[in-house]
Amino acid sequence: MGCLAGWGFARSSTAAVLDELRRAAAAVDVALLVDADDRDQPLCAVWRAGVLRSVLGAGDSMRSLLAAVPPERVERLRIAADPPPWFDCDTEEDLARARTWAEGQT
Repeated sequence: MGCLAGWGFARSSTAAVLDELRRAAAAVDVALLVDADDRDQPLCAVWRAGVLRSVLGAGDSMRSLLAAVPPERVERLRIAADPPPWFDCDTEEDLARARTWAEGQT
């Protein structure tokens, strides 16, 4: 699960996201978070372990794995958190923002 838990902040909102994804995954093979801007967050998903193992050779990217097993898109999450639990660092600006959030923690 590629969420901000590793940064040590956004814990309550991360727990809420994980709970919602787990509930959705009870009836499907993959539950994938869709953020408030309607963007899929492929690194924030819950997979059935056997299904994930069966598709690990399907390609080199999360997108190729998700193409092999279409996910249930979980869109109900509207969590007001700063940072959002699905925030990832793709750019230097993202990394700077994450560091600012981390420094603000007590």
